[in-house]
Amino acid sequence: MTIAEYIPNRAILADIGSDHAYLPIYSVQKGIVEKAIAGEVNEGPYLTAKTNVMDQKLAHLIDVRLGNGLEVLQPNEVNCITIAGMGGILITEILTQGIDKLESVGRLILQPMNSEPKLREWLIQHSYQILEEHIMKEYDIIYEILIAEPVKQKLTLSHQDIQFGPVLRRGKSILFVEKWQDEINKREKVIHNIIKNGSNVANQAKIQKIQQEILEIKEVL
Repeated sequence: MTIAEYIPNRAILADIGSDHAYLPIYSVQKGIVEKAIAGEVNEGPYLTAKTNVMDQKLAHLIDVRLGNGLEVLQPNEVNCITIAGMGGILITEILTQGIDKLESVGRLILQPMNSEPKLREWLIQHSYQILEEHIMKEYDIIYEILIAEPVKQKLTLSHQDIQFGPVLRRGKSILFVEKWQDEINKREKVIHNIIKNGSNVANQAKIQKIQQEILEIKEVL
């Protein structure tokens, strides 16, 4: 439960896309949060989450709700939101559609499955400062966790910070290097396949673009 490490003490939590409500249950049992809302859009996981919460005798502290994204929340109801296991673009859509529910939220903890740069762009455009980033590996898949809090001033990030993470690229952990070395390998295979298909103007343009991406990655590593 790495995400739980970043939840502020005694927070009122909304876990969106909660699946079986494991995070809210864990966070309540460990005394990390005062109470929690588990939001789930699919009826199957929603019913399972309700059963899990009742089995743990936590229904008075965890409210399991069926609904899409932040629609399950009322304004000023929570002060911390977690969203994990979705694509980065979907997370930005959820935040945008429910932006009126974010006024009372002091921390976002987000674990995108992909499109991390798009999510960072959204956060900066909406004046959220990325305080921390965590990279982890589970079942041979590398994930990033972004921890962000709202600020009043306008923020900017460099292209490298957007692409690789303002915290992660400076830390250069073993997992960070592994992730981006793998991205280099993927791009080199793509170039090899393009060359096999023959040389033309369009293919040369693709190769140049991919080579530029590889150079950008190597600069960070």
